[in-house]
Amino acid sequence: MILKQKRIRSLAKLGELTGGMKIRVSKNVSNPEADLLQKIGFTKEINIGETVLPSIVGAVTRRNAKGKIIVDRTQKEDCTRMIEWTYNQYAGRNETKEVTDSTVIHYKRWKQTLIPPYAIELTVIEKDGIKQIVSPVIDYDEANSEKIIHIINVFLEIFGECEIIDVDNNPIVVPTTIRLNWELLPKGKYPWSVQEQRIQSFIKKARGRNQAVIERRLEKVNQYAPDFTAVGLGGFSGYILYGFEEKEIYVLESTQVNNATYVLNKNWELISGLTKAEILNEHYHKARVIHNENWYTNIDEILAS
Repeated sequence: MILKQKRIRSLAKLGELTGGMKIRVSKNVSNPEADLLQKIGFTKEINIGETVLPSIVGAVTRRNAKGKIIVDRTQKEDCTRMIEWTYNQYAGRNETKEVTDSTVIHYKRWKQTLIPPYAIELTVIEKDGIKQIVSPVIDYDEANSEKIIHIINVFLEIFGECEIIDVDNNPIVVPTTIRLNWELLPKGKYPWSVQEQRIQSFIKKARGRNQAVIERRLEKVNQYAPDFTAVGLGGFSGYILYGFEEKEIYVLESTQVNNATYVLNKNWELISGLTKAEILNEHYHKARVIHNENWYTNIDEILAS
């Protein structure tokens, strides 16, 4: 079954499918689409087995990568926001010096609930000599209806069309996957003056004055001399990971404000193979350090242990 439209809102057009079937969503790869595939995270070669959390190209892929925030305008909640501020400090003898420091602003906002991202990844396979982009297998039933609609809409937003495949009658062999969600920078312990330049493109993903806040947090983590740094790609864009291999501690930081720093205790090889939903699942992290006035103290306690 082939769909060609901007979006579906129900499974009505999939009426010929029956409950209990196992399906994939698929799209054949054509040469003119090579640039588009690179844009969402695949390599120029589009190798068999490449798997990515697609980059954000619209509202659906944004929800797929970042989730959705539901705002409840009937009640408010307490929030904090870290900011950098610069002021003149008295230095004696009628002189002042310019000082930059971090501070935390407390405020109230309408209560927000984050609906976690589906984090659907796309994989390159080859069938009958033709490369295809495919989704994971999903059971076609009422319980999965919203997720099925979401997966189809991811394909429609990116490609404008897709095919629904019954994998029982039309099996697809998925090769060993090669996840492209992280770029591992050259290993080594770098002073901040060098590390700052290496991750400048990441820092610039933050908005406006948030860059200074994020830069100071990353500088703090870098004081503990991480063994390696990995920068998120595709739908992982906006995430950076510092690895402390002897301590078996991996610090995941984000350019998003009002977020948290995740401290993972799994090895890098495992982390690099996890989906975004799995990484952010409490089962995989040993600590979640909220971005508030206690952040520097809490991160010191974790990394100095």
